[in-house]
Amino acid sequence: ADLLAAPIAYQPEASGDGRTIAYITWESTRRAINVMRVGEGPADAMRVADYPDDDGIELSQVNVSKTGGAVTYVRGSAPNDKGETLNPKSDPDPPSRQVWIVPSSAGARPILLGDGYQPRFSPDDKRLVYVSGQNVMAASLTWKKDGRLHKVGAPSTLFTFQGSVSTLRFSPDGGKLAYQRGSAVEVYDFASGTTWAVPRP
Repeated sequence: ADLLAAPIAYQPEASGDGRTIAYITWESTRRAINVMRVGEGPADAMRVADYPDDDGIELSQVNVSKTGGAVTYVRGSAPNDKGETLNPKSDPDPPSRQVWIVPSSAGARPILLGDGYQPRFSPDDKRLVYVSGQNVMAASLTWKKDGRLHKVGAPSTLFTFQGSVSTLRFSPDGGKLAYQRGSAVEVYDFASGTTWAVPRP
């Protein structure tokens, strides 16, 4: 019990402005997402998502908004070759891999966006994108004056694809989204709603 109670911190991610760090902790039977401001120590970290009764479901893919006002993460494992996710409790309805978002404020509650993975904030913090099935989804974000998350719009399909997509990356101005599909790199343009493949050298 003493060994399991030793806290483990992993997957630290910084906000776009470099002033906030979010990370995962695993301590005994508790998994959590924590937020710490630059200049603070671990004792000052704020727990924004808390799963006190560890059921073996992973937390991963932490991403922080530009100003640190919100954190998004994935709960659940990646499926195997048969499309099955880890089911530690052998539930009749196996857990899925889900995307969550939570404001970086005390007492905030995580908001479920839906099944998916690889959540990413746009550089201007106006939208969040993630992959769900054969779709790249997008949800609009609005913020309070103090920079905390105010509201999350209903996710909608940005575009569909065949195969698998990984490594979502926004352009610096947020107008384009690059991603890897198979062995190719493709780009989605928000203004025109079109995609194209980056020519190979």
